[in-house]
Amino acid sequence: MKRAVALCLSSFLIAAASLCHAQEGVRVESFSPQGTNKNVRQVTARFSEPMTTFGDLRYESPFDIKLPVR
Repeated sequence: MKRAVALCLSSFLIAAASLCHAQEGVRVESFSPQGTNKNVRQVTARFSEPMTTFGDLRYESPFDIKLPVR
């Protein structure tokens, strides 16, 4: 009996943890370059999940880029 209760409780906790993890949403795993850099011609961003097909303009941009005024 105790074993069945422990098994049910552990299954519930694992399911709850996976739901909490799924609700985190997409996050940026890496972004480069970082800091202040002159003459940057391109940037690279890697997300935790697929975002959109490259070049597909139907979706909202994942970033708002603001460049300093010269």
